[in-house]
Amino acid sequence: MAVSSGSAVFTPPPIEGLFCPRGQLTIKPLGSDREFVFSEVVEFSSETELTESEFRSKSFPRSRLRKKTVFADSLTLSMTLATMNRYTLAALFMASAESNLVQTAIESTTLEFEDPRVGDIFDLEAFDATVASVTDGASGTPKAYELNVHYTFDVASGRLEVIRIPDGAVTTNIAITFSAAAIPESAARQAFGILSTQGLRCKLTWRELGAEGPFNWLAEFWDVELRPSEGFAFVGGDEFSNFGLNGSVYAVNGKPAGQEYGRVVVIPKT
Repeated sequence: MAVSSGSAVFTPPPIEGLFCPRGQLTIKPLGSDREFVFSEVVEFSSETELTESEFRSKSFPRSRLRKKTVFADSLTLSMTLATMNRYTLAALFMASAESNLVQTAIESTTLEFEDPRVGDIFDLEAFDATVASVTDGASGTPKAYELNVHYTFDVASGRLEVIRIPDGAVTTNIAITFSAAAIPESAARQAFGILSTQGLRCKLTWRELGAEGPFNWLAEFWDVELRPSEGFAFVGGDEFSNFGLNGSVYAVNGKPAGQEYGRVVVIPKT
């Protein structure tokens, strides 16, 4: 029987096969037993680089393709993320996520800077510092600077800005007396050197959770080295920012044959 013009030739695939990807990305840092959600994911994709080797037979009037061998050279993960934490920050600047600030306690000390002017910012090179006094450093009776009148102080970064010179002050010097408490490693205040590593090494797992589709799945990548995929915007518009990372996937010994890079496990929907 002929097929009518308004019908499909064959039975269409089940509409239940349509899917809309949703899910979560977890990270397990290299050498750690902890696994946790990495970031809110906007986009996540993979790209395989292939090398093809062809054999064309010349036993025909014209060459004919008889065989093709395909080698998978590399696998790269690409992601656009929306939430920041110490691991995404380290990946963006190619640094160790486990590196923390350590500061020894600074007893009361005085630093002097020359020729202070309105708008000058002086770095005490101490975090969470406490300023005891600011004067013009003159001998005898020095002229005092008052907080929020003559200067402001950013405690967290240890930077002092001159906003007004006191009347009668000697302008050749400014003397700042301050102290700062110790910051131990255990405080876990992240600090790292920019471009101090080749990238952030970790295991990544994608847990597909989409409501649409015949099944979900778990995609595990045993060893990934994360690096920034683009420039990082320190400031932008008024909308929430996204940022991009790429991950080189490395083969791992000791895994079942064919699973050296990772594996995908189908999870039935209940």
